[in-house]
Parts: sequence; structure tokens; C-alpha cells
Amino acid sequence: MFISRLHTLYQGGMVMYFLILIWSADILAYFTGKKWGKEKLSPDISPGKTVEGFYGALAAGLLCGIGFYVFEKVTYGGNVDYGTLHYMTSFDFILLSVLTVMVSVYGDLFFSLVKRQKGVKDTGSILPGHGGVLDRIDSVIAAAPFFYAGVFLISRGVLG
Repeated sequence: MFISRLHTLYQGGMVMYFLILIWSADILAYFTGKKWGKEKLSPDISPGKTVEGFYGALAAGLLCGIGFYVFEKVTYGGNVDYGTLHYMTSFDFILLSVLTVMVSVYGDLFFSLVKRQKGVKDTGSILPGHGGVLDRIDSVIAAAPFFYAGVFLISRGVLG
């Protein structure tokens, strides 16, 4: 529902940015955790996740926020027509991106906790070796309402 609302109110570019944000955070968290990961983030819930991987995900959020904001400024000269998003500053957007990534990581941990409590390793067999479809979208499910709320409130001049 929130992704659909983002698309309706702010065109497809905002939805694409959101998905790239979440996917890049997952990818950078994975590779950062594999390379430098020592301290477990939550060993009882998800033993493969590390604090260093979490920092990698936050770095991805920071880089995506800066990258998107610079891209929009260079491409459109600051005249992006996302409805009333003219209230959004670079700091607002970068902070929203980093916080959205944080929520996505906690969403991933939440669904891992639910699986642990139910004694289920994978949520399906459609994607073998990936934990099921739910494992591919758990971060999106958690982060979409937060990202939408942030964009909505900033666009209305409530935040920022």
C-alpha cells in the first residue's frame, strides 16, 4: 500500500529510489559483514548478521541519499516536481534515507525472530537458498511505511 501511495503521489522515481536504497543497504551489509564482520548484531535471532554489516548498511543509506540528492540537483537543477517535495533539503533526505535503512534492518531481524519462534528455517521454497520470498521483501515491508511517512511529512512542511 505504501509503495503504491509513493508511486501515486511522487511518481515512479521515488519508488525506484526506495527499492534501490533497501537493496543497496542489504548488499553492502552483506559484503561489509563478510569482509570485516566480527561482532554479532543479534546472535540469537540471526547469527549471520554483524554490527559491521549494520554499519555497512547505514553507509549505503548515506551514499544513496547523497547520490540521489546530487542526481536530482544536477539533472533537474533543483526543480524536481515531486508535488510538494520542494520543502525537502539535502539533510532531510539523507537523514530519511539512513533512518529508513535502520528500520529495514530491524524489519529483517523481526521476521527472523518470528521464523525462529515458529521453528521455521525458510519461509518458502520458491527461491532455494534464499530463505523464501519473505526473506527477500522483509526489509521492504518494514521500511516502506516509515519512508512514506517521512516523505509525506517532509513534503507537507511538518518535518525539516
